[in-house]
Amino acid sequence: LEILHKNEYILFSQGVEKPSRVRVLADNITLYDFQIKNPNLDNFIKTLLRSYGGGLFDNYVKIDEYVLAKRLKTQPSSIAQTFKKLHQLNMLDYHERSELPQITYLHERFPHTSISKEDLELSKERSLERLKALTLFCETGLKCRSVQLLQYFDETNAEICGKCDVCRKLKKEELEAEMFEKLVSFLQIELHENMHTAEELCNKIGLQHEKKLVKVIRWLLDEGHLKLLDNQRLIWLIKE
Repeated sequence: LEILHKNEYILFSQGVEKPSRVRVLADNITLYDFQIKNPNLDNFIKTLLRSYGGGLFDNYVKIDEYVLAKRLKTQPSSIAQTFKKLHQLNMLDYHERSELPQITYLHERFPHTSISKEDLELSKERSLERLKALTLFCETGLKCRSVQLLQYFDETNAEICGKCDVCRKLKKEELEAEMFEKLVSFLQIELHENMHTAEELCNKIGLQHEKKLVKVIRWLLDEGHLKLLDNQRLIWLIKE
């Protein structure tokens, strides 16, 4: 649909909010007679006319179920049901609010398109790449959110913000963000194909960073990125 829209074959609008609209179909005499015969609906009709005026007999008028519900001391869902009932009785025409996508044809007859299968496949591939990037942004808790966003737009020298949820968690654990990323990368590489104990990993990293590595391992275990097996070996949990 978006491809057809870009190529001007249709007009495609996503999630356009359209308020409810009402037009009274019955004339004054018929409506008055209806109110006498249906006293349970009399107050509803009077409130509708007082709220939106006589223009209801001539044109479609935008109405708000929440406003009517407040004035009639009931729920908006009850107002909508009453409108639907009056609609079925041909007293009025009721179009309930909608937030659904809409399509408008721009040609009387749909023309032959120049869109190829390759165009569709390329569009699908790009959409999946964007979705993958968004999913990764939502699921990962290992890198500053600001850095992630800027790197997506090829900003490689982005600075750590220190304010996002990831940065705040690192501050709480007294972990420096840059060192944290280096140690995470070290663990990802070491645990990519093989399982290791925390002691083995500490021996590999050296005494200088041993304490910091233990903190990072503990943090990753708490966040669900690492798993400790019964044999005390660690595995990296990769989210597909």
